[in-house]
Amino acid sequence: MMSASPRLKTKLKQLLDLPSDFRFAFERSRHFAKLPENTLPDIQQSLTDFGIAVTHIENLGFEGTAALLAELRTLTPAIHELDPTETHGLTLPPYAAIMDPVTLARNHPQVPLWGLQAPLLDLMENYIGLPPICMGASLRRDLVSPDSSGTRRWHIDPNDRRYPKIILYINDVCQDSGPFQYIPRSFEKELAAFRGRKSVSQQEMAAQVAPEHWRSVCGKAGTVIFIDTANLFHRGAVPLKERYSLFFSYASKRPKRPELCNNAYQHDSMLELDQLPLTERQRRAMFF
Repeated sequence: MMSASPRLKTKLKQLLDLPSDFRFAFERSRHFAKLPENTLPDIQQSLTDFGIAVTHIENLGFEGTAALLAELRTLTPAIHELDPTETHGLTLPPYAAIMDPVTLARNHPQVPLWGLQAPLLDLMENYIGLPPICMGASLRRDLVSPDSSGTRRWHIDPNDRRYPKIILYINDVCQDSGPFQYIPRSFEKELAAFRGRKSVSQQEMAAQVAPEHWRSVCGKAGTVIFIDTANLFHRGAVPLKERYSLFFSYASKRPKRPELCNNAYQHDSMLELDQLPLTERQRRAMFF
């Protein structure tokens, strides 16, 4: 018996998702009148129009930025020593190493708390359309390696219908430092065949969208990328120099794939933060 084509499988999955998608749209419409004021409207507009916004952390004017940057400066030597064989129970590519999220939350709470600030929760609630959940902080070291597997392949994250992330460059990132790359939305027609795929190789992408149209985000330490990884094909380029970065991920309270958003380590790290004096809204944003 012949198996269904990838395109047919994608269509069938879309049909199966229809009831859930209708419920999500209905809940967003009900919540519209309750959306908070957004103090970052330009970033939201860029996310809506292009799926990405890029700025520098100092331009955001957040109260907790000074504490975050001071903590990251003290952590830089430890980031440089992160061991890719210590995965903390996570599925990581062999070229990536992260700091244990529980240890990070316990000993350096200023880092994950930065992603729970009111202006960011306001932004995410307005962009997602529903109260968001912040799934902790991931402090990451990307090693020099020719390996182009994992997140170095082009992909879209299936976790939710809108799945915004914040990526903060901790060191200067240029073209040879493995910058974050994405395909502009103007090429959606060319990328239609890749929808539903787990990942796409560099050669396959080049056949559909010429490499001169791929966009790389290069910038000084402190560059901040807001990206909807569920609606924009993206990857980390293969680096010739190490890249250090901090990731925050956000989803709705009713994510499309809750099993992908409900990792135990995130809850364990959030339990560490739960011991701190937080607002009720921050607590609601930490747990499904």
